[in-house]
Amino acid sequence: MLAQDDGFVPSTQAHIERVHELLCEIRAELAQRGLAHDASKLEEPERSLFEQAYSDLSKVEYGSEEYREALSRARTALDHHYAHNRHHPEYFPNGVDDMTLIDLVEMLADWKAASERRPDAEIHEGIRINAERFKLAPQLTNVFLNTAWAWWGGPEGAQEHLPDEERPGRRTPGDRDLFVAACDRLWGAYQASLEGRTLEEIAGEIGLDPTLLEHVVLAVATMIAAERKLEAAESEPASPARHRN
Repeated sequence: MLAQDDGFVPSTQAHIERVHELLCEIRAELAQRGLAHDASKLEEPERSLFEQAYSDLSKVEYGSEEYREALSRARTALDHHYAHNRHHPEYFPNGVDDMTLIDLVEMLADWKAASERRPDAEIHEGIRINAERFKLAPQLTNVFLNTAWAWWGGPEGAQEHLPDEERPGRRTPGDRDLFVAACDRLWGAYQASLEGRTLEEIAGEIGLDPTLLEHVVLAVATMIAAERKLEAAESEPASPARHRN
């Protein structure tokens, strides 16, 4: 059993719970962004114009002169789209400099999904093309490249901008399996605590210090409450004024 402290553990626990709460708020906003993403393309005046340009764009290399020419033929639709979707730098007077982190995350997801629509496209090369197009700072470009590698992998040389010892590890299915297994153990501990079993009994079964387990159980309970709030938020319809203006 760990010795009692003068407030460090409760303060740290409150901090952890607050960070989780804030991350859940960000997650809820991203979920809403996902639901509303590119919805204006399915409405006029964009839909008919993009339908006409779709065939031409699919036949040319992304970022090439031919690609830009095909885009120019859909300029009216693009101008409307950029004016109503803030995950595009063109939405803002100062481009990327005016964007929020949430905008950037949606933009990167947009680039990745767009790269998957074309057999000749690849997200890391797309990041480099767009970094030049939008005049991204080298540091932000590297953050995008690191994120793409960590989440989606990439070709040889995808992290050539970093020394070997500084390249972040890629998330793997094995990592996710371990995370899920850990969550299952913690969920079991939480459920057992609801059944009236002592924390000492539960801690002995799963190999955790009882004091640590007590804080884990509190964190799980807080997490469940936050998830319920998130589910309620996700069940509400997205606000067009908030996400597309």
